[in-house]
Amino acid sequence: MSDGDFGFELEPFKNQAQEGLSGTVGVYGRVQVFWVKPVRPRQGGEIFRTEVVSEHLPETHLSGIGMGGQPYLSKKAVLSVGGLEARLVYNVLGLRRTSRALHIGLGDREYTYTSTGSSAFELRRDNARVVFSQGKWVRAAGGWHRHGAVQGDVDETDLAIALVFEAVDVSWLSVGGALWSAPFRLLSPQSDGGGE
Repeated sequence: MSDGDFGFELEPFKNQAQEGLSGTVGVYGRVQVFWVKPVRPRQGGEIFRTEVVSEHLPETHLSGIGMGGQPYLSKKAVLSVGGLEARLVYNVLGLRRTSRALHIGLGDREYTYTSTGSSAFELRRDNARVVFSQGKWVRAAGGWHRHGAVQGDVDETDLAIALVFEAVDVSWLSVGGALWSAPFRLLSPQSDGGGE
């Protein structure tokens, strides 16, 4: 581990308007990542938005179709980081985790976002790496703690991208998650089944 490596914890929260995770992330301070709950009940396939809010990270949000307020990864998903729109490409038909990985292009940066196990994910750019894994269930908040770890030359942009996906349904990145979520996605009339 380098001197810049560190770990952190995110706790689930929910209120009338938002649901997501919050915590202190090293020198970047307090961070919230959440999806905005619909004001009224909605049908599946509507556009929802996830946001990262932090004084020290770039303005980051992802919008896409979803259910109940949480967007999920699809061709309709749009990721914006610091005012730049990212390119999102993944292969919903891949048979291995690596072949299903999400490839993110942001300016001259190229990222790979991969499912690494049960509810575990990794964002990688060159030698910069942010990983998340599942912690304990919090009954009062109705969600899971998330363990985060930063390794290598991670900067604000890397961290913001990794964080936003913590409040996005990325189940299609694993074969098991795709099989589990497929029936629910079929209920969404605008579901498109994958990236470019």
